[in-house]
Amino acid sequence: MRKKVLLIGWDAADWKAINPMIDAGMMPNLQKLVEEGVMGNLATLDPPLSPTLWTSISTGKRPYKHGIIGFTEPDPSGTSVRPVHITSRKVKAIWNILTQKGYKTHQVGWWPSHPAEPINGTYVSNFYQRANAPITEPWPMLEGTVHPAEKSDLFAALRLHPQELTHAHLHPFLPNGHKMDQNDPKVRGRINSVRKILADCTTIHSATTYIMEQEEWDFMAVYYDAIDHFGHGFMKYHPPKQDHISQKDFDYYHNVVTAGYRYHDMMLGRLIQLAGKDTTIVLVSDHGFHPDHLRPKNIPREPAGPAWEHNPYGIIVMKGPGIKKDERIYGASLIDITPTLLHILDLPIGLDMDGKVLNTAFVKPKKVQTIESWEKVEGECGMHPKDQLENPEANKAAMEQLVELGYIDAPGTNEAANLQKTIDDRQFYLARAYIDGGKYSEAIPLLEDLHQKQPKRVHFSIRLANCYLQTKQTAKARKIVQSLRSQQGAATITLLVFQARVVMQEGNTEQALVYLQEAEKSDQNYPGLQMQIGNCYLYLKQWELALKSYQQALNHDPDNNHALHGKGLVLSKLGRYEEAIGDLLKAIGLRYFSPNAHKDLGDCLFALGKYGHAAKAYEVAIHLFPKLKYAKEQLVTIYDQHLNRPERAAYFKAQLPDYSLPEIVVVSGLPRSGTSMMMQMLEAGGMETFTDGKRKADNSNQKGYYEHEAVKKMVRDNSFLEEVGDKVVKVVAHLLFHLPRIYRYKIIFMDRDIDEVLQSQHKMLQRDGRLKKGTFSFRLGNQFEETLKKVKATYQNRPNVEFLYVSHREVIEYPETIAKQVATFLEREMDTEKMASVVDASLYREKSLMEGNVG
Repeated sequence: MRKKVLLIGWDAADWKAINPMIDAGMMPNLQKLVEEGVMGNLATLDPPLSPTLWTSISTGKRPYKHGIIGFTEPDPSGTSVRPVHITSRKVKAIWNILTQKGYKTHQVGWWPSHPAEPINGTYVSNFYQRANAPITEPWPMLEGTVHPAEKSDLFAALRLHPQELTHAHLHPFLPNGHKMDQNDPKVRGRINSVRKILADCTTIHSATTYIMEQEEWDFMAVYYDAIDHFGHGFMKYHPPKQDHISQKDFDYYHNVVTAGYRYHDMMLGRLIQLAGKDTTIVLVSDHGFHPDHLRPKNIPREPAGPAWEHNPYGIIVMKGPGIKKDERIYGASLIDITPTLLHILDLPIGLDMDGKVLNTAFVKPKKVQTIESWEKVEGECGMHPKDQLENPEANKAAMEQLVELGYIDAPGTNEAANLQKTIDDRQFYLARAYIDGGKYSEAIPLLEDLHQKQPKRVHFSIRLANCYLQTKQTAKARKIVQSLRSQQGAATITLLVFQARVVMQEGNTEQALVYLQEAEKSDQNYPGLQMQIGNCYLYLKQWELALKSYQQALNHDPDNNHALHGKGLVLSKLGRYEEAIGDLLKAIGLRYFSPNAHKDLGDCLFALGKYGHAAKAYEVAIHLFPKLKYAKEQLVTIYDQHLNRPERAAYFKAQLPDYSLPEIVVVSGLPRSGTSMMMQMLEAGGMETFTDGKRKADNSNQKGYYEHEAVKKMVRDNSFLEEVGDKVVKVVAHLLFHLPRIYRYKIIFMDRDIDEVLQSQHKMLQRDGRLKKGTFSFRLGNQFEETLKKVKATYQNRPNVEFLYVSHREVIEYPETIAKQVATFLEREMDTEKMASVVDASLYREKSLMEGNVG
């Protein structure tokens, strides 16, 4: 007999709202589910947009893999905008995988799920429940809403129209409804909102219970969006009363959210009853919804601004055969749901899935089976062909719903402008998804494009500056912050925080504190402010002050995983390892994808002599971030010196640079990319250069070339490297592939715009009389691009090679910052002031054609 699984989605359900209701006996069915299973927080992803998140839940993959980005998308013709369709999903959802394996599988209302997919069971799309006409007019079932199509009439009859609900139905939500002036358009609109949300929710539940009662099933998935909609409409009125809410409005609407949760509990009771005791029930939400002092008073004007009301932690409850009872699990994320469901059903998880199996939920954890990718498994899976047609009428109704909820602005009459806005919004969301996955380099070109097109859109600029900081491109971050400062005049708290981050990365922690303390005067509880202050004190080794700042951040938001991590790190510096472990475990429990938190946990466990547990923490850190060299070094020590496991020590040692090999410092790049300038900087900073002086300075390189004839012959003979020793050698990019593996290398690679490189080479050849004036070929550009790609691909995973990419333009504009970065990279004491002083901006003559300057 096959195992059965029921997956229930409650959009925006939040433990902070639920727990007081459970304590008051208001949600007995959820309480029973929790007591008979496991519960915990479920970390969301960014951007916190429901279609994107629920697709990650159903696929186990991040948005840049599954392809559902935001609420709307260009239609197939590329001329107008439509609500996001399931046909844009690039990978299989769990119901597609189970269809391939012969499971009887049903799905109701998932967002997005239109048009209905032809899976092995009944499929009801998210366009099913919306009433788009008054009750006096026909309410036809839109084409593509139900699979099999012949069941459309049956499911149409199960729908509840909002106007069928009476005042008695609405009374639990609006107990003072009889006191309201229903001639007031705002009051009438809010009452109708409750009516529509309740009717939609009931319709979804009606279809679900029908399927569970009348049809055979192995897997059932259902999605309810009502809690999220009640939240956006009425959480502002939820107790405790906020100062900016009038007493009259509070009295009218304070019970809407509570009643919404209680209604969901009633529906949950019926689902539990229909599922039976042998079914595994998994209840999840994609994010939470702040019910407390963290509720924002104002919603920012940016794409999907209402998402600011969301809490980054949703809920998870699991109950069923083999699952622990009345226990809490930690470290769960949205992307863990599909891998865990496949594991429960004894199916392998795809290695290309981003999530993990929540093995701590099981009484007897079993070995996780894997498959390379379910995308490579052939056979009918119920996915649509990519050219699936859509219904314009359905698109219109869904767009109106998104406008009502505030997720998108009302489309204007200019179709081209609407289309471009949608494209830009999706590009912004995709960049945020890359950032959330730690892929800052992939996000940067997307944000650079948006920033260039719309330099006054602060949310584009701020996230781009953050990416630059994360990738150590400090000078670029500084340039953006300075530009924003000049645009806005007065320094906002956001800009002060970013100014602090920039100068801190430049090594001026004291000045960073000045900026942060100025920001603190305006709002000491501004999101992230106390975290940044704590980071400054941590860097300055002022442990007690750092501890105070992190604790202040936690007083404001006890679920701030970054503050918990910072506090744990400070406690470890104070030698209070047991306390530190407690905070680090809380931080990891909230946000599992935190490699440094796992690494710091390993340090505490190592200090206490708990070597086995420390090894596990370090290995998780490496699994999350494979380039974490320090954790590998610690594992070599643990397995070699403490746990007597030489084979594991050897395994991690093989991933580390061989420190017995001599180290060579190399400056590289394309010809005319600034390699000579970097050699000059290093010489000024105190390093000897490996040069023979044969190529003299000239008009093209007035301060010398810093070359050695032997380097040009290294394809045939690289023995000269024995003579380099502690000097720095210049090697053009095309020759890097001939560096022998018998050395360790630190390579400073100069990165310059390809157009500028070509222009500079062209001018140099003209000056030397080797090129006719006016002949200019861009064909080399493609070859240079390929060389750069090949360099990155060749050395990406070489343990004996470390790269620092340096922007030529940043050296010119911010020589002091770059000098400090280079010294840090080389781990040498260098005179960074002298390094910066040799940079001559007047020699920056060939600038990109994009700037209109070819001279």
